[in-house]
Amino acid sequence: LGRWYTRVGAFESSRGVLRNAAGVVAGIGGPDSLDLVGPLTAYADNARRWLMDPSLDELTAMDEQRQSMFHDTMMPAPPTLSRTTIASEGQKALERAAAVVAAHPDASPALSAGVKVQLGDWYQVRQQPARALPYYRQAWQTVDTAADGASLRESLFGAPVLLQYDAPDSWNRLAARPPEEVELRVVEVELTVNPQGQPKETRVVGVDVEQRLASQALRAAASAIYRPRLVDGEPVASPGVRFSQPFYVLRESSAPPPAPTQSSPAAATPAQGGG
Repeated sequence: LGRWYTRVGAFESSRGVLRNAAGVVAGIGGPDSLDLVGPLTAYADNARRWLMDPSLDELTAMDEQRQSMFHDTMMPAPPTLSRTTIASEGQKALERAAAVVAAHPDASPALSAGVKVQLGDWYQVRQQPARALPYYRQAWQTVDTAADGASLRESLFGAPVLLQYDAPDSWNRLAARPPEEVELRVVEVELTVNPQGQPKETRVVGVDVEQRLASQALRAAASAIYRPRLVDGEPVASPGVRFSQPFYVLRESSAPPPAPTQSSPAAATPAQGGG
């Protein structure tokens, strides 16, 4: 239920449900129960997605503006937590999950590696690749003990993994329009992911791409943060990575007519009837 709340953007509800879930598990299995890993990692994932949500900045700005306008220091803050609190809680949840796994030598390599990768991803999206890399290396070493180590390593580190990016504000503005009025276009961008997980050498691929959409897709691709590909436990550059940015656009038959110009008949002919 907590993960579902996260998926639909009900971050505060997710936080409450997952805190309760962790409390129930700890009450039944103790503070070091392996079953805690599930709600703890879900809690951290909720925090990471919450920090990415644009409405968090909007609510914070609205509250600051409201207090500035009314000079009311006693006015209650909005229900949304501060960025600092969300980030601190998410990081502590992952660190606790890692400590729980470390306390269980019998924990599966897949579970152990998964928690370490999530810790690496946490620092990666916080733009701290130097802090992320040790956890990626630990996860790489952990999968060596797994029966399916090769396939697990490939799924985790065989290719760059897109963790976060800033989507264009208006990409889905027309999504609610009737399907006969809009169509979905996808702009493909090719890029290189460097060892720090940053996109480089971005370029639009394909033909007949509108310049406005191409520019927005390039900006979105440039903002992306990736988990880098690892070879022998070390991050390497990955050329030829594809990034896809969808856009809802009006179909040509639904587009508004162009405004009349001085040379058009509509603009040159005086109105009849004297309104």
